[in-house]
Amino acid sequence: MSIPRPFDYHYLRPPDRLDVYHATLLEETSDHIIVTHTVAHQAPVLHRGVEILQDGSSIVWFLFKNRRYDVGRFYLRDGTWTGFYSDITEPVCWKGSDASTLETVTDLFLDVWISPDGEIEVLDADELADALVSGWITEAQAEQARSSADEIVNAFAAGMFPPLPALHWKSS
Repeated sequence: MSIPRPFDYHYLRPPDRLDVYHATLLEETSDHIIVTHTVAHQAPVLHRGVEILQDGSSIVWFLFKNRRYDVGRFYLRDGTWTGFYSDITEPVCWKGSDASTLETVTDLFLDVWISPDGEIEVLDADELADALVSGWITEAQAEQARSSADEIVNAFAAGMFPPLPALHWKSS
């Protein structure tokens, strides 16, 4: 099949919020999948008072096989890159280099934001705590989420995050 092409993928936020993202598949390999989509019906999203996402913005998502996160490159409508956003997830899985075999991606509530000036912040620890108290995730999943976020922060400090496909991506 040719690329780019339409691509739908499923994203589960426990306990039962299943979103289907209608995206465009840009690349599929045995190591990573790259998709993009345009945000619709979105109120502006701010981080520390700075708009990072708006209705009509595009996001390029990078999914890495067997890793416990994804990486999004966020852009405003005018194409201005606003930063990297990583959801902490269960391991992302698919077979071979066939993106159509991508399994549902399961969110573990923590997120990491990296601004263009190099500021990094772990987000939504309160949502993780609420999910644990509500029984939506296990203590083992919560600990794995915290560990994965810490690994991202440490890898970023060492110049090893985001992974190269996301770091060097150039939108056209």
